Amino acid sequence: MLYSHTLRGAGRQLIKTRSRDQINTLNKKQSDLVYAYARCRHAMMTLKADDTILRKFKELSKADIKSNTYVVNPNQPGSTTLNLSWIWHVGQDDESALAALQESNLVLYLKSHTLASHWWEELLLVKYEMKWTVRYFKHNHDVWVDWSSDSSLGATAYTRHKAAQYLRQAQVAEGEFIKNN
Repeated sequence: MLYSHTLRGAGRQLIKTRSRDQINTLNKKQSDLVYAYARCRHAMMTLKADDTILRKFKELSKADIKSNTYVVNPNQPGSTTLNLSWIWHVGQDDESALAALQESNLVLYLKSHTLASHWWEELLLVKYEMKWTVRYFKHNHDVWVDWSSDSSLGATAYTRHKAAQYLRQAQVAEGEFIKNN
């Protein structure tokens, strides 16, 4: 997640360098932990641990420690059929694994629901802003029309020009909003 959220969005070289250093630090820590796990598993095999323990603590492969993008982007097509690596299920019986999966799906559902609600709210606000924009242009048209009656000939021409300008903006905005809704 650090790569997708920090490094990809970094604009300047300094931020990219710092982000790359953070990623390298995490990669080093991960490789140290994988090495320690391999040593512990080797010790269990040397001590002749029974098969149930060895099945529970399997040998790590690169696929087991690879980060999954569907955790970062749950809306990725096909992400509902993908399974997490076995390391996420160590220490859980079938019932607790099912509960954890349901909780994970609930979190993803709530995130998606929140995002959808956010977009509906944005749509509602944009529609109001469209109406407010047209009202603003019409109000300014009316203001310039009122000013045109109290002015000299040159000022009247200018105020009528400004009134016509705001009327055109109102008509264009209203036409575009109707066309796009």
